[in-house]
Amino acid sequence: MRKILPELKSLSAKLELITDVGYREGAGFKLVSETAAAEFEKALRDEVRARPVDHLTKERDLVWLFLVTKREADPSEAPLIIDEAPQLTLAVLRAARSEARRQTMGSRAVRRSPRLAWDVLIELYGGETTLKERIESLKVTGPKDADELLELAEKYLAGWRPKNFGDD
Repeated sequence: MRKILPELKSLSAKLELITDVGYREGAGFKLVSETAAAEFEKALRDEVRARPVDHLTKERDLVWLFLVTKREADPSEAPLIIDEAPQLTLAVLRAARSEARRQTMGSRAVRRSPRLAWDVLIELYGGETTLKERIESLKVTGPKDADELLELAEKYLAGWRPKNFGDD
């Protein structure tokens, strides 16, 4: 592990490997000592906090990286503060977007409905007020190919929450 981890450039890949060999409930195979696993996890959290915005925006599991860094941090560690850069906000929103799908029995038609992991976003940003400020700052930049995503975020900011599939 000490030789492999430094060779991995992606924080998402590092998290996946650390999870696989560590002690995370339901995921870890306990292939390293608990002490070593804790050391690898702390080093990863430190690296997430230190990684520049342009690198973070390229991570495939950005929300999961931030969530693990925030939730599993020791009280002695610096808190996770997500940079205000609009491109990072866009990357976080994209990573928090998912799609619910439904298909009626006997039909080929698949109905899709976009979702945001809104509660997770609120947790990451420390509240809906900060999240709203970041989204507003992002909107001012007029990002390409983000109209639907920003429209969805606006729905959530206005109080909409999906109750059942297809609630629009």
